[in-house]
Amino acid sequence: MEGFVGNGALKRVIPKLIEEGWDDVPTLKLMKAEDMDSINMTQQQKDALEMRSYLHDCALIQYGDKLESAGKSLQELLELSIDEISSQFGMKKGHVARFIERRTSNSSAPNLLQQPPQALTSSRKTTKTSSNNSIHNASKMNPMLYREAMRGEEKMGGGEEKPELVPHISWSSRLFSWITWSSGLDTKLSKKKIGGKENEDNHDDVLNHDDVLNLTQYINDQQPLELPLTSNKNTVLHVAAQFAREGHLDIVKALIECAKRLDREEVESGGGAAKEMLRAPNKDNDTALHMAVRNPLNIDVVTWLTKEDPEFTHPPNNAKETPLYLAAERQHYDMVSAILENCTSPGYGGPNGQTALHAAATNGRNTESIELLLEWKPDLIKEVDEYGWIPLHYAACYGGKDKVKKILKKNKSVTYITTEEEGAEKTALHIAVTYESVSVMKELLSECPDCWEMVNSKGQNILHIAVDMEQEEVTKFILEKSWIIHLINQKDIDGNTPLHLLATAFGREMQDPWRKIWYHSSSDRHATNNNNVTPMAIFWSPIAKTLAYSEYAFRTSKWRHFATIADPSQQYPIL
Repeated sequence: MEGFVGNGALKRVIPKLIEEGWDDVPTLKLMKAEDMDSINMTQQQKDALEMRSYLHDCALIQYGDKLESAGKSLQELLELSIDEISSQFGMKKGHVARFIERRTSNSSAPNLLQQPPQALTSSRKTTKTSSNNSIHNASKMNPMLYREAMRGEEKMGGGEEKPELVPHISWSSRLFSWITWSSGLDTKLSKKKIGGKENEDNHDDVLNHDDVLNLTQYINDQQPLELPLTSNKNTVLHVAAQFAREGHLDIVKALIECAKRLDREEVESGGGAAKEMLRAPNKDNDTALHMAVRNPLNIDVVTWLTKEDPEFTHPPNNAKETPLYLAAERQHYDMVSAILENCTSPGYGGPNGQTALHAAATNGRNTESIELLLEWKPDLIKEVDEYGWIPLHYAACYGGKDKVKKILKKNKSVTYITTEEEGAEKTALHIAVTYESVSVMKELLSECPDCWEMVNSKGQNILHIAVDMEQEEVTKFILEKSWIIHLINQKDIDGNTPLHLLATAFGREMQDPWRKIWYHSSSDRHATNNNNVTPMAIFWSPIAKTLAYSEYAFRTSKWRHFATIADPSQQYPIL
């Protein structure tokens, strides 16, 4: 969460966001305009949320603060040229390429219940989809008949009437209308009949016991089964599985039991209707299990679906998400447990080469999913994604100390693994410093007390990074450690010590805790970098501060003059 909002405008509203339940990154990215208005977010904060949602992978989110400081909206940033992006924000070429590529890659999957009814034709037309011919594709349906099946669509959200199971419309279309209706949030039952039976209950907005009995009987009376229902290829099972309303589990069971009955009746031709229904993908390659795991209240449906087809691996959908990844990403640890317990070899991949453990380490605060996944497949702890990050790196960035602790309990050696992104290698401790997570730093150092010795790809230690990122709390923490004497004068690949960076960033306006580093008993303020420039020279001279790393500036007589005034003890050769 802290890594996502950075040090920009959103940081000021973190307490309010957490108070209102927007307490993890996936949830935060679901905010709508009215949600933002309800907590009085400014336009600047709204723009920041939009921009950071777009950048939400750790290879690009590092530029969040710089991009936000430009004061531009996301649309304005996307209109910049490659050269402008690179020069203005110091974005590396590979990252610029990814930034530009993502201009067109962030389209979201359509939500079935938010889409208008699709135009369908009235004539029935079936297509064989299996050897036993027991499951057929549903035909397209005339819009007038569709509206008749929905019965009162124009009054949705108000006094919508319970639809009848009209005999001249395909049974799957009628069932779809019932399931969708029963899941409406503002529907009130009126005096209508189902399957010829009067229903006097008019005070509930879910399927009552008699409704479920009649619907399940209605399902069992149907033959053949019809799979695809809409132009999105959602079957009745897809629709029933995604809701957690009372009675929907019974409908899901009835659908599969009906298919099993057909399997038994046609055993000579091979059967397979039940598995075909369970494994049927929609337009987005989502199975019924993909749909079910997205609903946090759907544990019973998820458990039942996984028990019915335990051998199926559930391959990724079009977004590269497996059901196990989706459950871990949403912190539905009870669903993670059900999938791992019931499925013999479930898929566990996600977008960008990530695993379910990456998702569990990144999102939310619960650690149960991490524990379950590591117990199931310990090797996940070292798997890298497309950006070269292991789950611990994401836990250090987003997850917090509890998740870091859970991972280190399984294998503390991963503390020393660096990211594999060329030119940006760093450890989990370096990431924790970058995102100013002192609690994560304490956890890492508690388990691996020597990990502070490691440097990143620039040769920088954690004090270099803390000064460069101006992380005050991290700097205060490091000042308390005895090993600061080994960091304070250590040089990076450019020969700069943390004191060089300190003088460049603050100069004579330096305040605590930076002054404590500057005047530390071990600090060498006369150490030279690769350009023979000292921290003292940078500290005293405006020119030195501006051109501290320029060899050309050092070679000019004007530079030598100012440098000598700034630090008379230095002997600069006449070149």
